[in-house]
Amino acid sequence: MQKKIIFILSIFLLPFLSCKKMIEIDPPIDQITSNTAFKNDASAIAVLNGIYEMMSRGSFATGLNSISAVIGIASDELKTVRDDQTLIYMNNQNSQNGGTYSFWTELYQFIYRVNGAVEGLSASKTLKESTKQQLLGEARFLRAFFYFYLVNLYGDVPLVLSTDFLKSSKLPRQGLADVYQQIIEDLSFARENLSVNYLDSDMKSSDERTRPTKNVATSLLSRVYLYLGRWDDAIALSTDVIAQQNIYALATLNSIFLKNSQEAIWQLQPVNGLANTEDGNAFILTSSPNPFGKPYSLSMSIVNSFETSDGRKNEWIGMIDDGSGTSAFFPFKYKIGELDKPVSEYLMVFRLAEQYLIRAEARARKGNITGNNGAESDLNIIRARAGLPHLQDLSQNNIYSTILSERRHEFFSEWGHRWFDIKRMGVVDQVMTEAMTEKGGVWKSYQQLFPIPQQELQRNPSLTGHQNPGYN
Repeated sequence: MQKKIIFILSIFLLPFLSCKKMIEIDPPIDQITSNTAFKNDASAIAVLNGIYEMMSRGSFATGLNSISAVIGIASDELKTVRDDQTLIYMNNQNSQNGGTYSFWTELYQFIYRVNGAVEGLSASKTLKESTKQQLLGEARFLRAFFYFYLVNLYGDVPLVLSTDFLKSSKLPRQGLADVYQQIIEDLSFARENLSVNYLDSDMKSSDERTRPTKNVATSLLSRVYLYLGRWDDAIALSTDVIAQQNIYALATLNSIFLKNSQEAIWQLQPVNGLANTEDGNAFILTSSPNPFGKPYSLSMSIVNSFETSDGRKNEWIGMIDDGSGTSAFFPFKYKIGELDKPVSEYLMVFRLAEQYLIRAEARARKGNITGNNGAESDLNIIRARAGLPHLQDLSQNNIYSTILSERRHEFFSEWGHRWFDIKRMGVVDQVMTEAMTEKGGVWKSYQQLFPIPQQELQRNPSLTGHQNPGYN
């Protein structure tokens, strides 16, 4: 019997199909088959909308098991009282730990769906050309986005670019250079084909900043160039985004995370119908951290690291006292944690402040520290927003520690920035050794990469014997 892939709720290409044949039936109204998904603009748009909806619902992007939470406890940002997260918090996880394989599995599921979109869109002869190119740009941006997180979590990873499961299930790990080259190619394509304006589901201009645009792709590419040490490219692209003052501006500290804020470059719209953002629901404490409810609190390391007058500490850190004299501090960037409140906050993915700090670091790497075109200038823009005095006369000896500190205070509990920063800036061993005084345990350098899940090593013969060093 012919296999048929069913698109459920606009999401097609069920990931990593089993060998069992699926029963061929007429698709219900709320389902789209692979034969019809790309015949008209509306159904093709629905495919991409379905992926965004999955991101908003899924554990990778938001909520109790999101990258912001899990990588937060792996680094020196967050503490947890959940027993099932002890191995991650103590940086002592193994290849069979649930936190290890959840990101791997979910990210490859997203990539599989995106690859299906790329194939279907590319083959379609009936879509409006402008819609086709926009959606291809979105799909390839998303693929780059997911691979960016895979390589920064696991190192070398299989580079899956098709929906041929028999082929992709046997792919070996690809070197970082090759994966990053594909990321750059996808983002370059996205920049060329995505609209500058934000669009809605009818491909008309919108105030909602929830659909990727050229500037969204540019923002990720500037970050990629920073990570790769391509300083001139990082400066050029971050400047491109910063210069668009008719679209973007730094918002006040208490309005950054509102939906469609001036600072937002890309946000995900909540779709669960109950909470504003699942991050707000997960992080905002109303009582002491609870392993069966909200388990997270901020480490004392980060709480005590802010300058006294830093407005980010006052606006973005909340405190709860359980009545016994014990206080817990929590991320308070999102202000609404209750359910059934009118939606006023969206989940932030990219925002303008990062582009200033990307440019600051790239300028510093080129030796441009002082003056209007130096790193100090960009750092002081971010510091001024936080109510801090300007920095002066920084040198090569202290500029990078200053940048790392600013990034720590600006991006805590956001998308794993801290973890990635201390690794790429070469201070992970120092930072995590110090963090162990609060966490307990012993830091080992190999722990900066997550282990490849054991089930993947068993399923894919090309991965057998190629676990990350230090793990069994």
